[in-house]
Amino acid sequence: MSIDIHSPKGTKIRFVVPDPLTWGVDANNAKRLILGEIYTVEKTEIHSWHTKLYLQEIPGIPFSTVWFDEVKP
Repeated sequence: MSIDIHSPKGTKIRFVVPDPLTWGVDANNAKRLILGEIYTVEKTEIHSWHTKLYLQEIPGIPFSTVWFDEVKP
């Protein structure tokens, strides 16, 4: 479960991890998300040990890529 860390801006993704507090970076930011909701990738920041994901719907707040699955057209 997760998305391609190189997903381009505009990629549609679904929040699928029901308990993100057990999954990596910025766990408290998950409280801003709705389980099953579809969001849009704004950008990703690839670091040596993790990747931060930013969403168009919630500007400026980082999330973990492992909390999402890509929505296929």
